[in-house]
Amino acid sequence: MLRREDGFLEMKNKTVLCIMVFTALLCGCAHKDKIKLDIFYATTCASCKALENGLLLTLDKTDYEVVMHDIDTEDSIELYREIIDELENPGVSLKNDLSVPLIVYRGKLAMVGYTPAMDELILKMLQEARQGKLNINQLPSGVWVFKEE
Repeated sequence: MLRREDGFLEMKNKTVLCIMVFTALLCGCAHKDKIKLDIFYATTCASCKALENGLLLTLDKTDYEVVMHDIDTEDSIELYREIIDELENPGVSLKNDLSVPLIVYRGKLAMVGYTPAMDELILKMLQEARQGKLNINQLPSGVWVFKEE
């Protein structure tokens, strides 16, 4: 038989549990997925080294996940070409020349080349692409979007 206090404690525990579940759901909704970047590089490429020692070191690991691909390996070359095939009007030279560094935000955009002066622009484009606000009519040269599925 339940006493009044037991019923009160049981109700209080259910209320606390409901609040915890609601809070967990709210936190889950507010969580944003990381921007996953594939970076194609060559060990002999000065721009690739600058990217590795510059922008990539400044990326917040809670917002970005980076996978490096050495373009001198067969697996990386195959993946590079698959990605180029998914881009809107990349041009023949990009696929044949294996231009690096190539920064890829899958399904969103890809850009080739790097100088430290590009950091702000790159971060801006990545965030706009994440939010679906990238103006594809004003992309700088060396930047492509993926074909729409």
